[in-house]
Amino acid sequence: MSESAKIKCTILGREILDIPSASGVSVIGSTIYVIGDNSPWLYKLNSEYAITGKIQLNPGIDLPDGIYAKKDKPDFEALATVKTEGTWKLLAFGSGSKSPQRDVLAVVAPEDLPKLKSYSLIGFYDQLKASAKLTDAELNIEAAEIIGDRLFLFNRRKNLLFEYKLSEFFNYLNKKGENPFPKIYKFSLPDISGIEAGFTGAGQLHGDQKIIFTATVEDTPNNIDDGEVLGSFIGVISLTDLQDHNRPDCIPIAVDSELLKIKVESVTMLDQTKTGEAEILMVTDSDGGLSEIINARLKWE
Repeated sequence: MSESAKIKCTILGREILDIPSASGVSVIGSTIYVIGDNSPWLYKLNSEYAITGKIQLNPGIDLPDGIYAKKDKPDFEALATVKTEGTWKLLAFGSGSKSPQRDVLAVVAPEDLPKLKSYSLIGFYDQLKASAKLTDAELNIEAAEIIGDRLFLFNRRKNLLFEYKLSEFFNYLNKKGENPFPKIYKFSLPDISGIEAGFTGAGQLHGDQKIIFTATVEDTPNNIDDGEVLGSFIGVISLTDLQDHNRPDCIPIAVDSELLKIKVESVTMLDQTKTGEAEILMVTDSDGGLSEIINARLKWE
């Protein structure tokens, strides 16, 4: 168990997933959805974590071995859910860390596949970089979450949180409005061996104005190359008092006080049992090998 004065995280189980480089996880009803950063598929899993189906996010592209070459991948890193017009949709964001390959958004209605759409985010990401004064090499969207009419995007480099009005974002995608400007919040996260953790995942705590997040320490000089994984953290962000230069409550992901040297890429709430306590799912990226799904209990104040 990992714990601090305000947060406790207890690992309940770990399972291997037959999914390469898992990077995003969301839950709709009883179905778990997982994306991989070098995979063309949105995977559907049951409560036993068995794959029950998959949806191709870019129909028409043939990949003989089922994965993208690194130079070509859209790098789907962020997965969010939203209900519009009575239908649940999943939004899979490319990281933007390499243009134009990774400047893409796939919007999927899993129960109505003809509604699968793909959008270019080149102009959107260009304005985001200009607003935050980010270089091309510093853009790396790793997580997304939607709460009401608020869209939150998490950038790993510099640990920035971008907030948009969801309605304005959709209007822009559908050519009904201007390219929106974000609110920008800077975060300071803990370090391991002098390397600051970077955002990797986010999920809503239902019924509360709070977001769970994960962050990982990886010894790499850039957004493209993998490096040694030193460990990951989990924490909670309150949306009611967002400000610049936030220092959110977070703790290392550990078992019996031993830090797990795993690259946790995403987190989502599975079930909220009572106030201040939830069962969560996390997925890991093994950088080319099989991924893990981790079931845990999170408590917070």
